[in-house]
Amino acid sequence: MATKLFIGVDGGGTKSRLQIQTEDGELLGKAVSGMASIRISVNHSWESINNALKEAARQAQIDLKSDRYALYAGMGLAGCEIKTKVQDFLRRPHPFKKLVLNSDGYCACLGAHNCKDGGIIIIGTGIVGFELIGHDVMQCSGWGFPQGDEGAGAWLGLEAARYTAQWLDGREEKSPLLEAIYAHFNNDWDYFAEWTDAAGATEFATLVPLVVKHVDEKDPHAITLIKRSAAEVDRIFHALRKKAGDHHERIHYALFGGVTTFVQPWLCDELKALLVPRQYNATQGALFMIQRAVLGRHVEPKTVIDHD
Repeated sequence: MATKLFIGVDGGGTKSRLQIQTEDGELLGKAVSGMASIRISVNHSWESINNALKEAARQAQIDLKSDRYALYAGMGLAGCEIKTKVQDFLRRPHPFKKLVLNSDGYCACLGAHNCKDGGIIIIGTGIVGFELIGHDVMQCSGWGFPQGDEGAGAWLGLEAARYTAQWLDGREEKSPLLEAIYAHFNNDWDYFAEWTDAAGATEFATLVPLVVKHVDEKDPHAITLIKRSAAEVDRIFHALRKKAGDHHERIHYALFGGVTTFVQPWLCDELKALLVPRQYNATQGALFMIQRAVLGRHVEPKTVIDHD
């Protein structure tokens, strides 16, 4: 009889993370790869996932083609709101006996609260809020860049680039942040204009470290941007509270994502009071999802990995 192995994947607009576990929760291998947002690219998402799977399997000394193993995968990927992308992703060939796909936000919420009721807000390249209350699943934001994802990393980078362009043509006051962004493009207007014209979410998010650095240095544009980001997170929180209705008093929230650390100090007091540490990460949430689909239960991991 083939040994069951469970694979969990957390994929976003900047990077993807994968773990392989046994049926009893033992960690066999883990890997980080490139972006796995199916909204941005189904092809690149599968490429990142396959690269991570090969590396994790190498660590575990597992032959993925061997009939000794039955592979079951749970994946939480950004972009699942676009149904045609989901269908395209699921049509691709893969080595899994069963594959369950849901959004990265859903899996993050499962992991954060150990499959119990609760809410999360992911502030990464994109942004999304989720609540799980019983069998009810509620979402706010997460509709993609540039039409949505206000407050997230890609949005921060885009807004910083806008301020820079406005300064360069005389509509905005100069500041160290704007000078640093222009210097990032070698103070070359043509380079800056061509890059911003072609850039997508992942590219704009690369400007976030410059924003964060200048928040610490009290740059007025950087502080304005981080406050605007926090205000968007607050709006998601209040929308989720309304969706929770009578249950809102017992719902706690956890935060995920690479931008979280920088935005959290600027959030409203009401949200800060309800924040709790996440119990597990989104990759573990994806593992919980596939374990419940195959085993009818979720399995506590023997090795806990904490990462954004």
